Amino acid sequence: MRRSDACPPPPGGGRSAAQRPGGGDGGAARDPPPYAGEGQGAGHPSPDHLRWSDPPPAGEGKERLRQVLFSPRSVALIGQSNDPGKTAGRPLKFLRQAGYAGRVYPVNARRREVLGECAWPSLEALPEVPEHAYVVTPIDGVMEAIEACGRAGVAVATVLTDGFAEPPSPPPGR
Repeated sequence: MRRSDACPPPPGGGRSAAQRPGGGDGGAARDPPPYAGEGQGAGHPSPDHLRWSDPPPAGEGKERLRQVLFSPRSVALIGQSNDPGKTAGRPLKFLRQAGYAGRVYPVNARRREVLGECAWPSLEALPEVPEHAYVVTPIDGVMEAIEACGRAGVAVATVLTDGFAEPPSPPPGR
């Protein structure tokens, strides 16, 4: 979503607790999201191909995975930075430079705008469930981002961060 004159907050701050996956009532994580059916009103539209409670028809799983991994119709950039020189600032810049035609949702909880485009405060605030999430948060936020992707029903998540392969630092003074 390109920035117009301002980046207004989403109506009602995104989906209400009742509209969020699990209904906001502590329901089981495997319950289908309340927005998965028809006639649910506000909230994310959830096309049948994104329903995580229904497995894909036999033989379609690999093709679906290929599509959402390499040609997604929508991408959430979780942790997108406002600095195009940083690793977390490059995904939006590169997608725009390459002419990506799908919907891009920069997600940054601390900024309303990144690189001149509206930023969303969370995955739950997006107007739709993205097909692919690209997680570029610092390591301490990665697991939370992946869990949010699972709750929302995001089909594929890719993580780019530092710190998973590095050995822990020795305590100070050693």
